[in-house]
Amino acid sequence: RLFLRIRPFARDKTALEQAYQASCLKLFDALATGRVHQGMEEALNVLYAVPTEEVSPKPAVAVTGDYYTRVVSFANNDVYREVEALGGELWPPPTLSDSFKMGVFRDSVWSLRGGRCGSAARHGLMYLLMAFSEFKVKGSRTARQAVDAPLDLTGLDMWRTASAHVHPLLPCGITAPIATVLRQVKYQAHGILNLMTLNC
Repeated sequence: RLFLRIRPFARDKTALEQAYQASCLKLFDALATGRVHQGMEEALNVLYAVPTEEVSPKPAVAVTGDYYTRVVSFANNDVYREVEALGGELWPPPTLSDSFKMGVFRDSVWSLRGGRCGSAARHGLMYLLMAFSEFKVKGSRTARQAVDAPLDLTGLDMWRTASAHVHPLLPCGITAPIATVLRQVKYQAHGILNLMTLNC
């Protein structure tokens, strides 16, 4: 996500691509050796070191849609580059984390309401593990700056945002992208691009 946020402003696109590959390698190595927090810091700092141009703000477009199309350039006809060529910048969404979190949270609540205590406990434990894992990845100041969003470990802010517009029983593949893009509009995105080819 940081790579895509930097790309419209990078002085040397080739240098940015090389930095992106280097940052991916650092992150893969960190994941393989259990240094998640440190590896995320190192990977992000590689990207932050790429020189950027001081230009006036560009129109920002928030991205939503189905989970495959919105992040895979082949599936979306490389529309990110097309928007950048027109003078805008794209705010890419999370890959899957928002949907997983909302799904587990919803299943915990509905299991509890249905009197299925064992199921609620299992979902609740999974939810705690997800929150802990997310903190390991996003807990540093550098990581929070990169994703440009508050650290919503409990997912309650995302849940409240979604439930104001859609029924909470709808699949999280629908509700989570809505919550994510509404947050980006709250942070002054100028428009929304809904990328969808899969009829989820």
